[in-house]
Amino acid sequence: MARLNATKAVKLTIYDLGGEQVGEVIERRPDPRGSYALAWPGTDAAGRVVPPGIYIARIEVDVDSDAATSTAVERTIYVAY
Repeated sequence: MARLNATKAVKLTIYDLGGEQVGEVIERRPDPRGSYALAWPGTDAAGRVVPPGIYIARIEVDVDSDAATSTAVERTIYVAY
């Protein structure tokens, strides 16, 4: 069971379908439990708008647990202009 006892980093990483990282958003939250949204502006590390297409979004939260140090979920996202 994952426990969250202190301020934790919540990281959203965006990958293209080739597995290359194209974007990242990191927030520190005093209580990262529950539902919320992280916004990615659709830009790469250089600030350029990414091409339309399908991307993988991975959200990861640091946790306090004997079994794990983080928990993550991945979702498909679509960019269209």
